[in-house]
Amino acid sequence: MCNRTMKKLHLTMLLVILYCFVPSSTGSYPSTRTVYYLHTSPTTWMGASETCERYDGHLVKADNVTSLRADFQTLDIQLNRKYKFSNLTSKVWVGLYKAGGKELMWHKCHNVTNVDNIYGQLSSSSESCVSMDTNYQLSPTKCTEELPYICQVDEGQCWFLPVENKQFKMASNETSTDGLNECAKKCRNRDRNNSIECWAFYVDSSNATCHLYLTSERHTYLLNSGSYLTASVDTTVYLKVCVGGDTSSMKALSSAASYPALANCTHYKDEDSWLEAVCYCDCDQPPIILSPEYLVLTPEEKIEKIISELLVDASNTSASFRKLNSIDDKRPSARSIGSLGIILICLVFGGIVLLDLNVLVSHISALIGTSKDSNSNKK
Repeated sequence: MCNRTMKKLHLTMLLVILYCFVPSSTGSYPSTRTVYYLHTSPTTWMGASETCERYDGHLVKADNVTSLRADFQTLDIQLNRKYKFSNLTSKVWVGLYKAGGKELMWHKCHNVTNVDNIYGQLSSSSESCVSMDTNYQLSPTKCTEELPYICQVDEGQCWFLPVENKQFKMASNETSTDGLNECAKKCRNRDRNNSIECWAFYVDSSNATCHLYLTSERHTYLLNSGSYLTASVDTTVYLKVCVGGDTSSMKALSSAASYPALANCTHYKDEDSWLEAVCYCDCDQPPIILSPEYLVLTPEEKIEKIISELLVDASNTSASFRKLNSIDDKRPSARSIGSLGIILICLVFGGIVLLDLNVLVSHISALIGTSKDSNSNKK
């Protein structure tokens, strides 16, 4: 854990909150960070699920359409994903399925907790898999159909996006006498109460007061900043971002036409583990998103890739380049040394010519005399 002392209250860099996981007992826990990978190359439901599992993910859990839409809009608008997530152009596979043709569950042992129309449809349908259309509507779908898919990785990392020279238009929900360090922790660790949690904070430097802003609408302060924020000199608001993502055209690892089997697993809950201890550092970028192409590599392949990237081509080094190329050195000392070298070369070769100058003159005179005699004889 890092415990970096903040020298300034108004950071111009991102505060990255690293969520650490250890067993815990009870409580309503804050949101954790989710990374979505949109795979545009179609495959079957089994092919999609196997690809997601390869990098410790699962097919997207679309049980809360409002939160999912907010996450996708955050990716597209705020994180420059070019509207590929929220403006889907076709159906995509999601994680809901009927295991062994009987039990309903979300991919990789997530409990089915909500009860609405789709669960009834799937229970009575002969199909075992579910897709989501462009309007976020779920429907039973033949598992062997080939569709794009979205993998979800629950990495547990949220980060705070600093918005400089801004202030909230409304009063905060909670205040305390804390500096930036403790205020970030307080917002990060505040438990949810009826889906309400901390999604933003700022510290008033004039009296070292921490202001927390609570809401049940995921990323709303970020998506609708114009409705909540106003200009304010020397004030920085920190907005919590609990989403990351990328798109990939990578071909699925398989296109298996089999149907989901009954999973032999212990049901997983997002709140099964939590730790309030926090480590955050001042960074100028959000947490790194690794590409699916890299994530699906085996450990051996990753090692080989790292080694190949670390190897240096000797013919492509600066030392090798300098040996084969002349570079104009504009330093005065270099120019002086070069000029002195030219003068020395001129003196050496000039001296050699001067030493043999008399011989050269006599030879030229002899040649001229010989030429005159030859002309006289011809006449």
